[in-house]
Amino acid sequence: MTAYTVLRFTKLKSWGAVGGAGSHNTRLRSTPNADLEAMANNRFLAGSPSDDLTALCQARLGGQKIRRNAVYAVEGVISASPVYFRPDNPEQYGHYDPARLESWLDASMAWLQKKIRRPPY
Repeated sequence: MTAYTVLRFTKLKSWGAVGGAGSHNTRLRSTPNADLEAMANNRFLAGSPSDDLTALCQARLGGQKIRRNAVYAVEGVISASPVYFRPDNPEQYGHYDPARLESWLDASMAWLQKKIRRPPY
């Protein structure tokens, strides 16, 4: 079985979408299919889990006029298939090889920092 990288970006086109994404990702909103213990492995590239993402984005945009069809923020998720994190038993949900996680995290962060200009927050 081959391991895959999962990379997804989503345009958030309203303040409600920004706030909803923030509360979903930090599990402030009920997310029945989420493993709350695995949340400790999540990394935030802008802000922190306790930040109000809507306020953070509004502060970054300042008082400028926003077009009706504007993208207010972009949400990104990067992960890998279970085969990478658990090569001996990919079906054992909630478990992973810590060394593989750290190696993947280092490589993913290096790639993101090279490809995506991080806004100065």
